[in-house]
Amino acid sequence: RTAEGLSALREEIATLEDTHGPARALVTAQLMVDAALQREESRGGHFRSDFPDSRQLARRTFLTRGNGLHQCERPE
Repeated sequence: RTAEGLSALREEIATLEDTHGPARALVTAQLMVDAALQREESRGGHFRSDFPDSRQLARRTFLTRGNGLHQCERPE
């Protein structure tokens, strides 16, 4: 996974949503891609070749979709 590959996938999902509407599988896929793009570290099976290291302390992230926008909240 890299930002470039994830961004290309994001565009492909958007094209599918334009064609088929916001199907649940596409909404889920979009949220997963957005979460992967915002995670700038590798952790377990979530490996990013452009960010191969892990932070010392893991942080919880909440991702929601509202009005077509994806929002990420990271409690400190």
